[in-house]
This record gives sequence, C-alpha cells and structure tokens, in this order.
Amino acid sequence: MYLFRNKDKSAAMTLPEARIVHGVEVRKVPIQQYITALQQLESLPKLLIEECFPGKKAAEALASLLSFNPEDFVGLLGRILVVAPSNMVDALCLMLGLEAETIKDEKTPNEFKDIVKAYWELNDMTDFFVDVWGLIKKKLLPTLNGGSSAGSP
Repeated sequence: MYLFRNKDKSAAMTLPEARIVHGVEVRKVPIQQYITALQQLESLPKLLIEECFPGKKAAEALASLLSFNPEDFVGLLGRILVVAPSNMVDALCLMLGLEAETIKDEKTPNEFKDIVKAYWELNDMTDFFVDVWGLIKKKLLPTLNGGSSAGSP
C-alpha cells in the first residue's frame, strides 16, 4: 500500500537545500542569522569613525573631513579600505554561518563573491521585502490623494 504516493510537493520545497561552492557548504539559514549580521553592519559607521578618527566623536570627525587636504584624504581612504572590507566579510560570514577567519585565510575575493551569490540564491528574500514594503505602503503610509473634499461646499 502506498500511502504517501501523492505527497504534498510544497513540503519538498521547504526542505533545506545546500550547495558546495569552492569547498564551502552554502545552505539556507534562519532569519536570526540575517538579523544578527545586519546588527553587526549597523555598528560599521561607528567603527569606521573610531578607526579613522581615533579619539574623536562623530561631530569632530565630520569637522575634520571638512578641513581635509589631499594627503589627509589618501590616509583616510587607506584606513577605510582596511577596516570596511574586513567588517563586511565578518558580517557576511555571520549571515552565512561561516567562520570569517577561515574565509579570509583561504578564499580569494572572487571565490567569496561566488559563495555570497550562492547564499543569495538559496535564501532569496526579495519577495519578502517587496511584500513587506507593499504592506507598509498600504497600511501605514497615508494615501496622498491631492487633498480632501471634506467640509468643502
């Protein structure tokens, strides 16, 4: 007797997929990893200010930017190029559930790009964000209809 011959096909779609990309297992991950990575990226501007303008607060760093000469700018750009990519890789690895140090030590930038691309394909949240934005626009944002006729003669 074949009780499960006509099993629900949607159940198979929710099963975790995995791919091996450049020797790394890329899999579907829970939303919490995504949220944690975004929280880490949220602190990136503060980290950049701390690293690029040691001992200065954000307002002081901004004031420094306004008085930069070309040599100062080159030095700042160099510091940003060191700090930002490393932190972006850390956040992406957190999102993917990978060890950042292993990725940094063993993978080329192109290989890492392929890993991130595979992650996006497996965990594509485009529809989620489109749907959520649609709900926000529909439910929370006021409808702009060019004015109201209430109280008009």
